[in-house]
Parts: sequence; C-alpha cells; structure tokens
Amino acid sequence: MALVYWPMQQFTVDAVRQRLREVRDGVFDAAARGEISFSDMHYQAFREKANVFLHNADKLSVWRFLLLSVAGSRLSDASVREEVVSLKEGPPLIQNAYKQVLLWVGLLIWLRSPVFIVLSALFMLVAPLFVIVGAISASLRESGKQLLRNAKTALYEDAALEVILSRDGKRIC
Repeated sequence: MALVYWPMQQFTVDAVRQRLREVRDGVFDAAARGEISFSDMHYQAFREKANVFLHNADKLSVWRFLLLSVAGSRLSDASVREEVVSLKEGPPLIQNAYKQVLLWVGLLIWLRSPVFIVLSALFMLVAPLFVIVGAISASLRESGKQLLRNAKTALYEDAALEVILSRDGKRIC
C-alpha cells in the first residue's frame, strides 16, 4: 500500500489540478469571447475559488475540509457572510463550471483519503451481493436504474459544459 499510495496521491493531485485549470481556462475563454463579463462579480469569485483550489490541491483532505466547513458555518459576523458571492446566482455557465470544480475537488478529497480508498475497495467486494439482491427485488432494480440515469445525466452535463467552454473549436480535456 505504501509503495502505491504516495505515487497515486501525486498523480491524483496533478490530474485534478489539470482538470481544474481546463475548466477555469474555459470560463476565461468564454469571457474573452464576450459571453460573460470579466468584471462580473460571479466571474471574479469563480476565478478566485478555482485558483484557491488549484493552489491548495495538495493540501486538501477530508479532515481539513470538515474542519473548514465547521469553522465556516460558525461565522457570526453577518458582514462577512454578505461579502461572500453565491455562485448559485451567477450566469449558468459559471454555475455549471463551479459544479464541475466542486465535483473534481470532491473526487480529489475522496482519493486522497486512505479510509475512503479502503471503503471503496470494500464496496467493490460487496457490490456483487447488491447485484444479486437487485436481480431478486424489483424496488432495488428500480433504484439501480435511477442511479444509472443520474450518472448518465451527470456525464451529459459534463460533456455539454466541455462543448460550451470550448466553442472556439479547441478541445479542453
């Protein structure tokens, strides 16, 4: 595990950083084409958050994420909360790009945790049992179909975002 874990961590961080750069640069290209404004506060907040994730990708972990989430939720100063720009209210292009950034950061956090890696391996050992039970139970089959539909929708949204961000003909991935 030690021989595989360290190189895998470096590869994972590098791969996710590359993907984050591609999404960030795609939004920049959209702004350069005039689809959104460089002075838009949502664009600026997106760039800042993407750059923070890029800069700190090698430091992200489950425990730091949880600690920062708890600390952030306890902010008592209302003026600080008001200054935070909600990317959920921005242009759809920025909303979708930010969702992709969060997806990649979540994957990075998952793959950097030895506990989650072990849980993933255990799930792969137990997954055949779910398939067998799903073959017997109609409600579990329907749940499995819904899960596959959701995964398909997420993949289509990712592909659509790549097409939107690469309108000048360049492929960004």
